[in-house]
Amino acid sequence: MAEQRACPYCGSRIIPNNGICPVCGQNVNGVNQTYNQFQRPMGQNTGQNNFNPNMQGQNINYNQPRPYGAPQGQNFNPNPNFNPQFSPNIQNNYNQNEQYVQQEESVQNALDEETEQELRKFNWGAFLMTWIWAIGNKAWTMWAALIGAGIIVLIITGIAYIPKLPQVISVVLLIFSRILSFIVNILCGIFGNRIAWKSKQWDNLEHFRKVQKIWVIVWLILTIISIGIIALLIGLIGLGVIAGLTADTSGAW
Repeated sequence: MAEQRACPYCGSRIIPNNGICPVCGQNVNGVNQTYNQFQRPMGQNTGQNNFNPNMQGQNINYNQPRPYGAPQGQNFNPNPNFNPQFSPNIQNNYNQNEQYVQQEESVQNALDEETEQELRKFNWGAFLMTWIWAIGNKAWTMWAALIGAGIIVLIITGIAYIPKLPQVISVVLLIFSRILSFIVNILCGIFGNRIAWKSKQWDNLEHFRKVQKIWVIVWLILTIISIGIIALLIGLIGLGVIAGLTADTSGAW
């Protein structure tokens, strides 16, 4: 869950995308200071709101340095221009804001837990299509690592086919290259969801799930097509052999 911002004027928690503090009514666009980092000007501990409930509708006196260039040591009117969309009773604003923040936290925590459960799942698309999947999901670091691993596997396989190499060593190298390749695929499947989630912008978790399922479907389609082509080639070769044998037999007669 993204950490909440703090209003630099009253210290209240601000929901992401809020451009105006719902408690004091100040413009907070561009404020990036988090709620837990906010230095409380009224002596409260970090992570607590600095609003004094006994100061309903009153000016707030800041005697310590203020963040973001706000005046120091001056009485600060929480809403000097009086925006009518905010209640003059700042205590009510504060209570309503805290209730809203807590509701948003509950919803976001549930979404975060659901996302975490999804990211722990095995990604079959990444396992089956490796570097092609990495390109499709813009996982460029993973793609580079896969290319590097593929080159290593090819080198080991090439060494295994050196004519003068003892047969036992050749077999061991071939087996090792296959195991290494399989381990790479397994790692892609294990970490695929997390890598894809961080590498690309997704509309939501459901969009992410749909796209990852499509990769498995694509693999199945390509596999079926490949099997069909291989079967066709085998059939054609078989027909050619049969035709050749028939011709030889006819010539013998």
